[in-house]
Amino acid sequence: MRTVSGRGALRLAAVGVDGCRAGWVVVRGYEDAGGALVRTEPELLRARHGGLRALVEACEAMRPPPSVGVDVPIGLPRRAGLRACDRAARERLGPRRACVFPAPDRELLGCTFEQAREVVRRRAGEHPVLSHQAVGLFARIAEADALLAERPARQAWVVEVHPELSFLALAGASRALPPKR
Repeated sequence: MRTVSGRGALRLAAVGVDGCRAGWVVVRGYEDAGGALVRTEPELLRARHGGLRALVEACEAMRPPPSVGVDVPIGLPRRAGLRACDRAARERLGPRRACVFPAPDRELLGCTFEQAREVVRRRAGEHPVLSHQAVGLFARIAEADALLAERPARQAWVVEVHPELSFLALAGASRALPPKR
């Protein structure tokens, strides 16, 4: 429980996490006794402060742990490419489908962009070419993958999310998301 002045006791209900160059951007969602959601300001978790590991371990200590939605691929394929969940997300997003990029396989996670492109070339035609954006997230993807591999039970409450699908649901399924530009 966390108490916020004037609001009474609040329970951490959900955490949204997005990988970025500097670490992880986090938004914690707290609910009051009546179930009303109070959203905090985003914060940046840097690796030197424990990064995603510190956040997941802190949530794991709570009973029950809050849901943690991570905006990086979870459940990496044997070979890089679109997974069934990625194809379904792209279909629902329509014109915004490019927001969902192909998940890398574990072999690519330690690679630089040039090394990843070489691996992709050797596999000729097995999957789409990787973008700089996707390769830039490899360290964050590897961090999330390691946390779930070391304790598979975490998969019950640490889940992959596509924020664009959340935005679509909030807007109503019949409304399309505006272009990113």
